[in-house]
Amino acid sequence: MMPLDGAPVRLAFALHNHQPVGNFDSVFAEAVERAYRPFLDALARHPGVRLSMHWSGPLFEWLEKHEPSILDALGTLCSRGQVELLSGGYYEPILAVIPPWDQQGQIERMNGYLKARFGVTARGAWIAERVWEPDLPDALSRAGIEYTLVDDHHFLLAGADSGTLREPYWVESTMGRVGVFPIERELRYRIPFQPVPELLDFLRGTSRAAAGVRVFGDDGEKFGIWPRTHDWVYRDGWLESWLGALEERRAVEAMPLGDVWDAGLPARSIALPAASYPEMMLWALPAGEQVRIESEQRWLEAQGKADLARRIATGNWREFFARYPESRRLHRRVTELSAKIEHASRSCLGRTQYEEARREVHRAQCNCSYWHGVFGGFYLPHLRAAVRGHMLRADALADELQGPSSGWIVERGEEEHRLKSPRVAVGVAVNASGAIVELAERRRPHDFACVIARRREAYHARVEEAARRAGAQGEGSATAHKPETIHGSIQLKEPGLERLLQYDERPRYASQEWLLPAPEVAASGSLRALIGLGPVGLTFAPAGAGEPMAHADPLIALASMGDPRGTIEKQIAPGRDEAEFEVRFAGVPGDAWLVSEWNLSILTGAAPGRRLSLEGKAPVACSPGSTGEADSVTSMRLEDSEYLRVALTLQFEPAARVEWSPVETVSLSESGAERVYQGTAFLVGFRSGAKTGPIRIRARVEEVGAAP
Repeated sequence: MMPLDGAPVRLAFALHNHQPVGNFDSVFAEAVERAYRPFLDALARHPGVRLSMHWSGPLFEWLEKHEPSILDALGTLCSRGQVELLSGGYYEPILAVIPPWDQQGQIERMNGYLKARFGVTARGAWIAERVWEPDLPDALSRAGIEYTLVDDHHFLLAGADSGTLREPYWVESTMGRVGVFPIERELRYRIPFQPVPELLDFLRGTSRAAAGVRVFGDDGEKFGIWPRTHDWVYRDGWLESWLGALEERRAVEAMPLGDVWDAGLPARSIALPAASYPEMMLWALPAGEQVRIESEQRWLEAQGKADLARRIATGNWREFFARYPESRRLHRRVTELSAKIEHASRSCLGRTQYEEARREVHRAQCNCSYWHGVFGGFYLPHLRAAVRGHMLRADALADELQGPSSGWIVERGEEEHRLKSPRVAVGVAVNASGAIVELAERRRPHDFACVIARRREAYHARVEEAARRAGAQGEGSATAHKPETIHGSIQLKEPGLERLLQYDERPRYASQEWLLPAPEVAASGSLRALIGLGPVGLTFAPAGAGEPMAHADPLIALASMGDPRGTIEKQIAPGRDEAEFEVRFAGVPGDAWLVSEWNLSILTGAAPGRRLSLEGKAPVACSPGSTGEADSVTSMRLEDSEYLRVALTLQFEPAARVEWSPVETVSLSESGAERVYQGTAFLVGFRSGAKTGPIRIRARVEEVGAAP
């Protein structure tokens, strides 16, 4: 049926285009050719269709450098009133979890770019991952934003009647007020997957009054990048049919959010809770809870209580920091740096350096590498490394704001101490493990300790089921031609992934230690077999830097806790120059093995220029992602002369036994479940005896290869 007065259904249509900081050029280029360019071309052929679009800052920057014609085409559409550009945090941060000065700075950076490049003053904003928290109206209104859009899920959790969600609402906080449009979940699941005639019938049949407005807001990558969507949307004519229907106003009239806003301000107010889109709120939960809640929601839907199922409050985005300690650590590190730079801005004379440091912090706040679901880049090493690289650049610039420096210093924080020179940054967790959580070449920059633990994800059960199904069906089973939303399907990108599903009980940091009885090592013949995937063996706490080891200040001194065999001292100290540091151990009892695990990464396990070499009794040269073992090793070197152009050399005194193996995860992306190399675990074992002196690991970072 049509709306009551027979007028077309009003549809506010908003697209969000984004690529993360640090994504490969090839991914940007593919997105341009398969989604962004053909969509803009199609829109240009239908001048009667008007809509809202948001493009993220990382995407704008890449397009400016590589494909400025896309921006020119977008500018043409804006100038003739077809496209309303939305603002937002420039580098796509989760606004709710960054400091207030960065919230305003990120939005102002986007506002400034849109004004300079396209001549527009944005009034609306896209919120990254639609992560809402109750104080966001303060930040948005301070930055001049009048309205935004989030999911109808947020409104349902606030107790709204689903039948009234056809209009914007006022949402207030202590010092701000902003209009918020509810995005209709059903439209997200139908566009662009449902044939256009059926979609038009749905819109006509579910509209109650002409005065209301339906809101679609979702990723532009659905129109060509998601699996099997490019052919469906473009070759098979879905988009042409859809835009034609909108232009002819066949039951539906598309419009930008700004037109709806100008037609009349909100008449209602609502208090929205902390929320995101429903899939995200499930992904934030521990794996077992995700499975349980999804099962309960399906049961409610089967009982005819779909509305109640949608009102179940699940997780919130901040829970990713609890699920992934590596993400939490990076977030705290970036936030502390931001505060340091903001404080320096009040007195520093180097305004250019301050602005550069602030931009690097903003880049390091790009949300993608901090979380994981079907989307999210936590399991993608190149995205984590890129964000860490921007954090390290910000760190170096923050140091420069405080004046020129040379030599080594120690920064002592509540959870971490950092030993730093102009060349090297070594972060040490001093609250329990004493592990090295950051091992960075500061000039490139690259953090060799950017390895994550393997954890169970809720979709791993589906990986196992898909593997069983593939085994039963055999190869070559047919796949559907019509695309479907990625939230309900899973593809295995290679056979045997189920065999990689193993989970760590400890973080994958560097310099994590165990003390093993020599007879057990002799009987096992393998350090890896004794240590397994269990927790770290020795824990350390800060200690005085005294005998029996000589040392040079500054250093980080630790002592083991709670081991009946005695206290082992561990020191992280400067080496022979600014590119070298060393880890020293004393007090290791006789007839034992001290095993130090170093989880290290140069992003890929096998590629041109990536090498692992070991020197000693029997030299070894192999790829970083290989598996092996060697005795009487005097040094090992991990090198990337092709891409990162960095190397890390560890020297052992005395010679050590080294066992190594790749750390690989099974993670889910838009294209399916895949194996991802996270790094290599090196177990370095020292046999202690009556005459064994202090044990020393010297670590040297350096730049290698030609300049980029």
